[in-house]
Amino acid sequence: MGKFLVSYASFEQDFIAAQQGEDAETSARLAHTLKGVAANIGAEAVADTASTLEIGCRNDSAAVISGQFSAVVEALTVVLDSIEQAGLGTQEAASAETKNAGTAEIGEMLAKLRQALEECSTESAHIAGDLLQSVAPGAQKSTVETLIEHLDSYDFDQAMVEFSTLQEMILSGDSPAV
Repeated sequence: MGKFLVSYASFEQDFIAAQQGEDAETSARLAHTLKGVAANIGAEAVADTASTLEIGCRNDSAAVISGQFSAVVEALTVVLDSIEQAGLGTQEAASAETKNAGTAEIGEMLAKLRQALEECSTESAHIAGDLLQSVAPGAQKSTVETLIEHLDSYDFDQAMVEFSTLQEMILSGDSPAV
């Protein structure tokens, strides 16, 4: 939970920056990633509003974006405040969570994800969402986000391509955890 707080505390500013830069793809990706991660931690109000925001971004609907952005920020603020009030939002808590997701755990997640992808199972999306919380920021995180986008489109072949790229990154020594 601490990692969610640290990762999404700046969502509002990040989204505004993407909108001001007229970067619809980044705006949609930010909403999409928030939707998936929020669903994984049970923050359904955030996931639902972020889903509608993502659709607005992909359809370039200023009215939907404006209305839903406020709803997302409101729902997200409630969740972030709750995490902080529960004492789970400290940098130390986030670091402890990250340390728990070591190489062995990531290896297990990769094995489960490969199997789910080979079976074209919708469970792949849940596993990928968990993996998103454990991989290193930068290229690994971006690859998992792209993988999740393919899964959301039920494109298991492209998701497997991204999986292979991610696995290569991790096996080549690109830091497996944050």
